[in-house]
Amino acid sequence: MGCHTWLYKKSNRTIEEAREIYIKLLEENNDFFNNIIKDKNHDGIDWLDVYPEFTDDNLNRVIAVNERKIRIVKKGLCNVAVFNNQPEVSRYIEGKGFFIDTNEGQPFRKRGYPDDILFSFEETMDYINDPKNNCETWGYTNEGVKKFWDKYPDGMIDFG
Repeated sequence: MGCHTWLYKKSNRTIEEAREIYIKLLEENNDFFNNIIKDKNHDGIDWLDVYPEFTDDNLNRVIAVNERKIRIVKKGLCNVAVFNNQPEVSRYIEGKGFFIDTNEGQPFRKRGYPDDILFSFEETMDYINDPKNNCETWGYTNEGVKKFWDKYPDGMIDFG
């Protein structure tokens, strides 16, 4: 078995939109943690039983870190981290843009956990057919790869 093959579609989300989404996510997390500090049985769940690390001290540290992240993001810093911390599985590639996981199946798998990134059908087929890449394929691999690249010609494939 190999590592997961991630199939991404290109997204036109702007950095401003990504910042708003990330800040909202951090604020929602802080609201959740503040509610647990006030009531360990928030939402009818004994949070300390489920997560013993949810002590007031630990949660206050997490809230402080999130507040710092919010200040940094509002200043327009850490843009790659902002894109890479969206609610979807996502990845920002310098010079290529922002990509979001398609949640589609894996047409092949790769042994190991390489940093390799593929940006076209031809590149993907050459990669799969190169024995040194040790890819695990199935009867539907070629069809699955073609279908992905036909649907997302500006997409990306990586592994992890």
